[in-house]
This record gives sequence, C-alpha cells and structure tokens, in this order.
Amino acid sequence: KNLEEYERVYENKEDKPFAFGLNFTKLFWLFVIGSLFGTILETGWAFAEYGHFEYRVGLVYGPFIPVYGGGAVLITLGLYKLYKASDIIIYIASGIIGAGFEFFCSYFQEMFFGTVSWDYSDTLFNLDGRTNLMFALIWGFLGLIWVRYLYPLCSKMIEKIPKKIGNLATIALVVFMLFDSFMT
Repeated sequence: KNLEEYERVYENKEDKPFAFGLNFTKLFWLFVIGSLFGTILETGWAFAEYGHFEYRVGLVYGPFIPVYGGGAVLITLGLYKLYKASDIIIYIASGIIGAGFEFFCSYFQEMFFGTVSWDYSDTLFNLDGRTNLMFALIWGFLGLIWVRYLYPLCSKMIEKIPKKIGNLATIALVVFMLFDSFMT
C-alpha cells in the first residue's frame, strides 16, 4: 500500500494536492518533521543512556535537530527512486548516506564555527570522531523505516494540508527556521 505514494500520478494539475511529489515545499516539510523526530530520538536516547531527562536540540528556538532533518531529506532524495530495492540495499545506502551526512555536519560545524557538538573518538570504528559504525548502523535502520513507512505516511499527511494554508505555513516556517538558524 505504501508503494502508492511513490507511484501515484495525476492527469490534471489542479487535482494535485499541496506539495505533491518531490519539490522544495515537500522537502522542507520533511526537513522540519525529521528535525522534530530527531529531537524525540535524541531525548529518548539520552534518557535510556543516562537515566534522566536531557532535552537535546540543535537550534536555539524550538525542538529541532537539523542533522536529522537533513538526513531525512538526503535519504529521501537518494532513495526515492530505489523504493522497490531490497531492504538490505536500502539499509546499507541509508547507513552510508546518514553517516556521511553526520560526518559532513560535524566537519562543517568545526571548520566554520569552531565548535563541536559530538565526539565519538572513544568509540569503536569511529571516523575522525565525527561518526562511527554503530551510528551508521542506526542510520541504516532509520533510513529503512523512513523509506518503507514514515516517508509515505508523512508525504500523505503533508499533501492533506489545504494549498492556501500550506503555502502560508511554508513561508512562515521557512522564515522562522532561517531566523532560528541565524540566531543559533
């Protein structure tokens, strides 16, 4: 049933729902959803690891971790056409994309801002302390779940937003996220 999301076609342009297909608007909403989902994952991970509540975010305002949002967008772009591929192919590709993006974000942050948000130097099979095999495996799992279940669900939810409201909300959210990123 989830394959419908990848194969749906509309004859009339007017029949297309808000943010149909892969376009800036859909990708932006996926970025925001992925950033929110990342905050939930990181907060849950911190609680499981340390036994107490730690609110983990990547931006100053709001519950957003952009690395997860960017990962969701990159995995969507990289694997959108491979939705019929085997689970193992999607898992491996997601692990490579996610770990590669995590490495890039860490490097970018350190080189341009002189700060470090994570350091995995003391973990097995780490790559310059910026990512490691365990997180590549986790990215693989997250990517597989994303491609098979979460992306189709999120895409359908986004497309249910009325066009006028969706366009206004997108503009407002883009402005807010740019402001939040700048302030961070």
